[in-house]
Amino acid sequence: MVVPPGTREAYEANRWTGFKNTIENFIVDNVEYSIVNVVEQTVATRTYLGTDTELVFSATVTTPQGADFTIVHIGDNTFNSKGLTSITLPEGLTSIGDQAFKNNALTAITLPEGLTSIGSQAFLSNSLTSVTLPEGLTSIGDEAFAYNSLASITFPEGLTHIGEEAFRENSLTGVTLPEGITTIPQFSFKNNKFSSYTIPSHIESIGKEAFYKSLGFKRMSTAMAIFENQPQALEWGLVNES
Repeated sequence: MVVPPGTREAYEANRWTGFKNTIENFIVDNVEYSIVNVVEQTVATRTYLGTDTELVFSATVTTPQGADFTIVHIGDNTFNSKGLTSITLPEGLTSIGDQAFKNNALTAITLPEGLTSIGSQAFLSNSLTSVTLPEGLTSIGDEAFAYNSLASITFPEGLTHIGEEAFRENSLTGVTLPEGITTIPQFSFKNNKFSSYTIPSHIESIGKEAFYKSLGFKRMSTAMAIFENQPQALEWGLVNES
């Protein structure tokens, strides 16, 4: 019998007892998992207990009782500060939690199709030079890729949210923002290597110091960025004529 995390006592209190195959959390290959959905047989990672620095995940994991579950979520802090140098993520993954891979030594990551969200600080402070974002991705959290070595990034067309400081302290020389992004949050591309930047006409607001030092200026109000639609930028107050 499979029960959601934290519910075993409630089942036993209601006389659901005597089952040898009751599953709550379980450990396979030094990774602890918790049940996300019993009916759909999906799980999330909780904790990494091992010392291997190169990890490869299959789409499913088999419980000690022999049931196959699909891995759909990497839990918060699962691989935080574990010395990882490479990881292959499972197909079927839909979300990555906060600080999931923070403070490791990853140099490249390919995110699987079907992934829709990346949590805050998910890949903060690695050594990433290459990231492949899937087409279905819609949200990138605050500081998700900050303090890496990314020289380029391609955003999927369906992306609608980039968090504050998401790509701070990298080596980006330019980005193309998809139509779904209407706001450039504060510090989102701070301290990169932009020589110039054309603000797309669909951008409605720009946060504080979004390109600080990237363009060699202290704040966006004084940066020599170019707006595709100058009258619109004036109307929205993104620039002034003085």
